[in-house]
Amino acid sequence: MGAPRRRATIVVALVLPVVAAATVAVLALGGFAPGRPASAAPGVPEPGEHAPAAASPSTAGAARAEPPSPALAAGSPTATGTATASTASALLGPTGSAAASAAASATGSRAVDPAPQRIFVFGDSMVINMLQRLADYALENGHELSAAIWYGSTSAAWGSGGKLEQLLLQRDPTFVLVVLGSSEMTSVETKIGAASIQRVIDVIGKRKWAWVGPLHWRDDAVYNAMLERLNGAGHFFRSTEIKFRDVGDHVHPTPEAGAKWADAIAAWIVAESDVPIRMALPTRVAPKPNPLVFPPPY
Repeated sequence: MGAPRRRATIVVALVLPVVAAATVAVLALGGFAPGRPASAAPGVPEPGEHAPAAASPSTAGAARAEPPSPALAAGSPTATGTATASTASALLGPTGSAAASAAASATGSRAVDPAPQRIFVFGDSMVINMLQRLADYALENGHELSAAIWYGSTSAAWGSGGKLEQLLLQRDPTFVLVVLGSSEMTSVETKIGAASIQRVIDVIGKRKWAWVGPLHWRDDAVYNAMLERLNGAGHFFRSTEIKFRDVGDHVHPTPEAGAKWADAIAAWIVAESDVPIRMALPTRVAPKPNPLVFPPPY
């Protein structure tokens, strides 16, 4: 009897691992695994597990593309996001362009005009600091860009004499970007600035417009409050909270800082202004713009 009993024990020992392995395989086919509760649904990861990315027939085997920034992409008539000038206060540092790309997280939706625009930028010497980057935006988004720089100019100068009316008639813009204020904070015209500012706005008429306020290089709270009141918050980009690197005169930003200033303005136009247009972040450099340049009016 001893020999048969030993043979039976050996057979059982050989068969049990095979049965166990078959059982595990059957459970695995049903979406279960050892150590996983039987109640867990197949394909749903337990805490600590990483769910595999689901592949559709159109994306299987292809890398997943990251979505564009909701604030800047505007690839369709609708873009999402919010951004403020205060959000942009750090945009002129080393990571300014990256910050501009992510200037808004998707917290809402707003309609963005998808049509190509004829953009006309005019103002004082600050225009030159952002003009190349604005040209890059125009190229990227199918806009036309023209510009006029009147060094040392003020709202009073642009609002009188017919120069602005003539330029608007020649270029027939659909979007006007005003960059004025830096030359007025050292001028007695600040005291009578309201009438001049309103005159410029009236000349622009029913076109889309946005007014870019001066960078913060002196006490200008009253002047900027006046600009915002006359333009309306949706048409006024407050630049005073932006920190910037200057060229050594404590007034004009470096070319890099000027480009990042333009990034902040573009993000605000799409995400918060009353005149959102396509301003996807540039992926290429436009030819150097050739603005009209006028000598100081004094």
